[in-house]
Amino acid sequence: INVCRKTNDALAEITKRYPTQYLGSAILPVKNPDEACKELERCVKEYGFVSWHTHSNYGDTAPDDEFYFPIFKKAEELGIYVYLHPQLPNDMRVEGFGFTVAGPALGFTLETIITLTRMIVSGLFDKLPNLKVVLGHLGEGLPFLLDRMDNRVKFLPNPYIKCKEEVSYYFKNNIYVTTSGNMSKEAFICTKDVLGIDRILFGSDYPYESLPDMMQFLSDVPLTEEEREKLFYRNAIEKLGINLYHHNYHL
Repeated sequence: INVCRKTNDALAEITKRYPTQYLGSAILPVKNPDEACKELERCVKEYGFVSWHTHSNYGDTAPDDEFYFPIFKKAEELGIYVYLHPQLPNDMRVEGFGFTVAGPALGFTLETIITLTRMIVSGLFDKLPNLKVVLGHLGEGLPFLLDRMDNRVKFLPNPYIKCKEEVSYYFKNNIYVTTSGNMSKEAFICTKDVLGIDRILFGSDYPYESLPDMMQFLSDVPLTEEEREKLFYRNAIEKLGINLYHHNYHL
């Protein structure tokens, strides 16, 4: 708890020093939901943080566990978004080939797909209809899978699936994706065709990816001027409330 508080304090100092460049994203002591909710509220109300940065698992548990519901509820209540970042997976056949396969080449994506799918089918977004979740890497491959997921859930219903709508519904109402760490033209076109440009935001994944390479990639993607504005800043402002120049600071 103390480490999270001190880290958020340090981040707040950076946002204060560079108010037109950085906004804060809170890290929370998730294993203690009561303290996590208090810390998130402090970060938002005192420091003007705009999101909670979390991971696709917390070791032996994951965000889709009912235990963590109060934190998501607090995020919705505060009007901030949740950035769901990949974590090394548990209980998958990705070991034996090093961090590369277990992490960014495959494991990260598999783990995040499973966590977000469980969040959806558990009914989390039905309970919290205004909750906003952001995924990196153009949605971790999920835009490619959505049609089949909708089809199979409808064809094979079961009592364990609690969501009231099709899986794709939540990608049109609760979930956004960023371009971070995915420079595939085909993946971008698929994501845009399935989700629409209003659900995609710019992300570079710097320093793990080259920012110049990402900028060059996006300059080569066929987009109208209006679509580029949405990608680079309008969606951030209008959909997530991120505005570096008019943000309401409490510093």
